[in-house]
Amino acid sequence: NNVYRLSVGLSMGDPRCGYHYPYCGQAFDFSVTVNNVNDAPYLNGYSRVSSSDTIAFEGTASNITAVTVGSVENKIDPGSGLLTKEIVTLYAKDDDGDAVACSVSGADAPLLVTQTYGSSGCKIYTSSYADYETRSSYSAVLKFSDGTSNKEIYLTINVIDVDD
Repeated sequence: NNVYRLSVGLSMGDPRCGYHYPYCGQAFDFSVTVNNVNDAPYLNGYSRVSSSDTIAFEGTASNITAVTVGSVENKIDPGSGLLTKEIVTLYAKDDDGDAVACSVSGADAPLLVTQTYGSSGCKIYTSSYADYETRSSYSAVLKFSDGTSNKEIYLTINVIDVDD
């Protein structure tokens, strides 16, 4: 219920006013309406490509402020058996039920690619195959947007060296 009604009676200074003398004061009726606002989406889940990958979060469940992903270099997609650039899929939740899009910004943003996945997922890829000897980490700001409200999360990807 978003409308609350209340009535306030004033005794006009007469201590006898109240239940037994209901007409000696003035009653004022009020309505309070609580309006809905658009809630910003927030990080709600993830899926890794490899069981060797690690992921850590900073912040509380509905207010995660940073994500650190440890991703093995030269990763093989378990579904296709081919080398993949995919790092992680992060899922947002929007309490209003809006579709959520994602993007990255920051110095390393040109080295990362995002793809909206379903109505709330964000697949994150490196623009070239992750190789520890070439580049050991990436930093960016990941933004989830429902078209009205945004949530920005600091993203760090650490490439894990795999000895051949």
